Amino acid sequence: DDERLLDRPKVVIEVLSPSTERYDKTGKLLEYKALPSVETVVLIHPVKRWMDVFERVDGGRWMNMTLVY
Repeated sequence: DDERLLDRPKVVIEVLSPSTERYDKTGKLLEYKALPSVETVVLIHPVKRWMDVFERVDGGRWMNMTLVY
């Protein structure tokens, strides 16, 4: 009953931190990809100044792009 929770998110944006980066890029990413409603996952590394963008394409396959900012 929490109005701040989304039932079917389409986009997930995760800002990485040094202490959780490894888990966020592996275990948590797999959990996000397993959600049927999620179409895009963005992992942002604020210190290293890059982001990984994962997009669901062609019936469930995932495409990845790394962007430097």
